[in-house]
Amino acid sequence: ASAAPSLSFWLNITSDEPGTTAADKLFVEVISATGSVLATLRTYSNLQKGVAGEYVVQTGIPLAAYAGQTIRLQFRAVTNAAYVTTFRVDDVSVK
Repeated sequence: ASAAPSLSFWLNITSDEPGTTAADKLFVEVISATGSVLATLRTYSNLQKGVAGEYVVQTGIPLAAYAGQTIRLQFRAVTNAAYVTTFRVDDVSVK
């Protein structure tokens, strides 16, 4: 990739969670070639919910620290069973 690679993607979060507690979360993580978590680039939660189908672009997330390395990007959600939260990720790109 380029000398200063960055991650971008479109994100839509919908949730039935009431209140102001971040009960459900989506983590954007960098995973090493051996499978260990190197970093959490971003964390999103039910508190950032929007309207179904209205995606928001997340762009310019820096990956320069990993240039030249073999890594995997992982989107990992942790939710509870009380209320439904949906994290939709689309059009993931590294440039």
